[in-house]
Amino acid sequence: MALGDTYRLTRRVLINGQQHHNVLHFSDTNTVPPAQGEEQALLDAWIGNPSLPVGNEPEVELKGIQRGAVTRQVLGISAQRILPTVGFAVETTNTGPFAVVVDTGLPSMAQTSVLFQSDIGGRSGRGRMLISGIPEAYTTGNFSGASLDSDVDDFIDALIRVFTASGAGFAGFVLGVFSRLLIEIHPVVSFGHQAAIGTIVSRREGRGV
Repeated sequence: MALGDTYRLTRRVLINGQQHHNVLHFSDTNTVPPAQGEEQALLDAWIGNPSLPVGNEPEVELKGIQRGAVTRQVLGISAQRILPTVGFAVETTNTGPFAVVVDTGLPSMAQTSVLFQSDIGGRSGRGRMLISGIPEAYTTGNFSGASLDSDVDDFIDALIRVFTASGAGFAGFVLGVFSRLLIEIHPVVSFGHQAAIGTIVSRREGRGV
């Protein structure tokens, strides 16, 4: 709608009969509104679009991490403006199937974490994304193994390429950490990966990054 608006991207995936939601926030930096609308442009950037440079598919890299789930299906990915006003959500389910693999997966509650640090300090400046569907063979004890580390690094690289202003395939939306306390978004300036395998706890919709 306008330069500086904040958008929320929600990814709903079914893993072993349980719904998992990943929620990310973005700031619009497009000086010229995309012809297809900001919401669809954000979805195109996340899923991959022929008009964008090759390799700009965070969704493809994320599926690569989740290869260990016995059954998995993307139910939908939606984008919605949340600031300064709440807009209508645009959703797509045309994301293709997961790759067929034979890896034994960890329980659905097991997750690896991608960590985000914005340009401000404190809890309001930090975020994380919990990713489940991990192959058991890609772990070493209670920690991620080299293969999982490589997959997560590929996903982080895709986020940097597409959703940071200096990225080679920057799509006009900057990934940020949204603070409900401050009611504002701050750009992510550094990424990390927590090697220890944890468990997902129930969280209210919209909590997270």
